[in-house]
Amino acid sequence: ISNPVARHVACRVEANTPSVCQLAGFEDTYKELQYKILSLPEVGLLFETSPNFRTMGTDPKSAPDPIGPHQLPFQLTDPSKKVVYIPPFNQWPSEGSWASFTYIVVAPPDEGDNDGPVQPSEPGLAVLTNAYGGIAGSDFNLADGGSGWTISGNLETVGGSKSSGLQHQAFAWGGLNRYVYGVDEVQNLDFATGLDLAKWYFEASPAVFNREALASSYGGVIRFTVRSQYGDFRSLNDPLDWVTIECESCDSGHGARIVRFVDESLRWDGTEQTVELFLNTNGRWMYDPLNAALDFQYATECQIASVLINVSRIAILGDFTRGSQLGLRACVRTSTRVLLQQMSSQRVRSQECASRSQGFFLPGEGGFEHQRCLLQVSRQGQAEGSDGPAHFVLRSWGKTRAGRKGWPRQGSFGRASLEASRVASPWTVREPVSGGDGLGLDLDLGLGGRMSGGLPLPGSGSAASSLRGSPAAMLPPGSLRELKSPTSTVGVAEESLAAVECIRSLELFRGCDRELVNFLVQSGRTMPWCAESGEDITGSCLSSLPDAGLGMLILRRGEASVEVGGQSVLRISGGAVFCDMKLLGSLGSRPGRAAERKVLVRARTRCDGIAIAPNALLAARRSFPSEVARLVQVEQLQRHFELRVESAS
Repeated sequence: ISNPVARHVACRVEANTPSVCQLAGFEDTYKELQYKILSLPEVGLLFETSPNFRTMGTDPKSAPDPIGPHQLPFQLTDPSKKVVYIPPFNQWPSEGSWASFTYIVVAPPDEGDNDGPVQPSEPGLAVLTNAYGGIAGSDFNLADGGSGWTISGNLETVGGSKSSGLQHQAFAWGGLNRYVYGVDEVQNLDFATGLDLAKWYFEASPAVFNREALASSYGGVIRFTVRSQYGDFRSLNDPLDWVTIECESCDSGHGARIVRFVDESLRWDGTEQTVELFLNTNGRWMYDPLNAALDFQYATECQIASVLINVSRIAILGDFTRGSQLGLRACVRTSTRVLLQQMSSQRVRSQECASRSQGFFLPGEGGFEHQRCLLQVSRQGQAEGSDGPAHFVLRSWGKTRAGRKGWPRQGSFGRASLEASRVASPWTVREPVSGGDGLGLDLDLGLGGRMSGGLPLPGSGSAASSLRGSPAAMLPPGSLRELKSPTSTVGVAEESLAAVECIRSLELFRGCDRELVNFLVQSGRTMPWCAESGEDITGSCLSSLPDAGLGMLILRRGEASVEVGGQSVLRISGGAVFCDMKLLGSLGSRPGRAAERKVLVRARTRCDGIAIAPNALLAARRSFPSEVARLVQVEQLQRHFELRVESAS
């Protein structure tokens, strides 16, 4: 992988509306990059941003004249790396993208080597999607040709006549409105196992889905609606490779294939169901070794991204049951939209693609890749000193690991090892511990492996806070330049722009309006900090912020521990976010104040980061209600979709 990298991005564009698209690049040493447009969109016009939009964010967004072919390669002058796209006037958007264009980033020579060569990247792709984030899609509105879809794997009928293939229905049935279907006309069974020897698939239209634009769909979803008119779903084929995506040219022409199998988290009983599969490692895609002697492995970030860059085939299984079956499909889309959270840019970085993986453990199952971390310290009782335990939820990521003191379950979650396997008898699940307050432990390991317990904790009170983690790579070193004062442990940012980029790099703020982050930084209630080993980070920030309370604490680099009631319960590293959960709840409903804090973060090594006061978040809710509501909804969705299994007692 070359350095620097021009990332593949996807930008939403509404009809008849000038829309802003922000480009993104990465360079290992964080040099200031130049951005150059190499090609123009096939339809519509591409502009630089206007001076008033750069300074004030007001219309008109675009400069007077569009970028012309004779100006290529065109170097952007906007320091925020934004361009403006205007789609064709008075034209309906399609199910997929409007157009796309390519660009590169150029790193300057090393410092002191003015005559050295510049370092250009490989071209990155900017896809201009429809208003819903769609990159490619089929709605089956027209009966002619089934929108290019076909059926594969259906055998010839008796006498040698060909199967009827894909059929189209131009009416509504339940939630299906204009759909295609296939019929399992010939059952070729293995009499020993009863399984189908040949399964049939819906094959996606090559003209729609075998496109370069799908490179920017990494981090999004593939979505389709499915329903069966008949079939015995008590007797299923095995294995059920529901969705297959192939790249014929990958691996020097040997090909590559990722498959999403049916498992305990993805099932279908024949009823109408809309399926959404994440196009990243959270989607649990399996990588085909293309060797019958080897086992499938969970696909890595790079394997998924490499297949999406040059898709040659997308197939959706229609033959679920062992007998005859009629399968229906409607409205298949590949999108950058993940429910309420926009995932608009490719997150594969050069250092992430090397060999890094984060494993986690499920009871009775080997480790596999995972990309999420959340520690939530909340309390069931609202009043100070009320009965009822607090509880923790931990989803592992990389360097985050559980503390070893006083926990019924121990070990390193970054490498998926556990030292204890049983909950001791004195521990209870969300029940008050006799003799006062209690601390309930609830470890949620990624997609399952739930472990619960309770521990007496004097003075736990109404502790309500959360820790949110993400890999250190998301917060690049050097994005803040500190000015250490001999009388203070609090650093100050030399540039507010660096603080903006630091906050925007967090997973929670991905896809946020940049103006929201600008508001937080420029409100006077956001403060960079640094702390020496052993210092109470939360205490230092509370004494230095312009108003009482701490709304959010971002750990940019270094290592710290979380203490509850004077006991260290968790160790965190660069990329974590400490946020007041009670305050977060008020952001989703009505303004409130931060809870009295009974949890503190203490530096284990020299640390630095950013602190945000609670009234800055509340003021942001008033000025940016939809954006703040989206942040809260994202947090709720991440909890809602977490699959949990009971641990053995």
